[in-house]
Amino acid sequence: MSALNGPSRLPVTSKANSAVIMLHGRGSDGNDMIGLVNYFQNNLPNTAFFAPHAPHSFEDSLVGFQWYSSSTPELRIQGVIDVASSVDMYIDQVVSSLDIKTSNVALLGFSQGCITALHVGPRRADPLAGIVGLSGAITTSSDLGQQAKNSTPILLVHGEDDQVLPARLSVEASETLMELGIPVDLHIIPDLGHSIDSRVISIVTDFLLKVFS
Repeated sequence: MSALNGPSRLPVTSKANSAVIMLHGRGSDGNDMIGLVNYFQNNLPNTAFFAPHAPHSFEDSLVGFQWYSSSTPELRIQGVIDVASSVDMYIDQVVSSLDIKTSNVALLGFSQGCITALHVGPRRADPLAGIVGLSGAITTSSDLGQQAKNSTPILLVHGEDDQVLPARLSVEASETLMELGIPVDLHIIPDLGHSIDSRVISIVTDFLLKVFS
């Protein structure tokens, strides 16, 4: 699978001492995610942000990308497994380029990007600073107990009115992770669908400040 690439935003006045890698949702691209930096950067002035494009063209449109095919449950599970190596490689490239430790990198994903992040993060031999899962799920939980290699803290945030991926999926993910001894902070946001609003930004900012401190 080809190497990932996409937009990034580096600190303006200092050397980066931490990084957030943001994985977009199905049918989107890294440019949508990098726009979130405007809401984070004032509170995280020494953090670099990266938003790679998923490696596959979106199967339902001529524009956008996807991390894997969602056409069948089998393709979805195998797709997450297959794309993991590309995400791992991208994390390693960020660590090397910034000359920071993996423990100073947070992985954030929205929707399909969240599903990807929740597969990749706990299985890394070198733990990340934190994992942020927005409006997603765990689709590869059956072997997570055997494959999890770290206890990186995880934040899960989900809109209560999500009609794309129901909020119960984050509740179930939280239960699965906590059973494995992985610390999880779960927030179900009232009157929010499959999206990100100012409440989500505030919760994510507080989590990132905590794991980078």
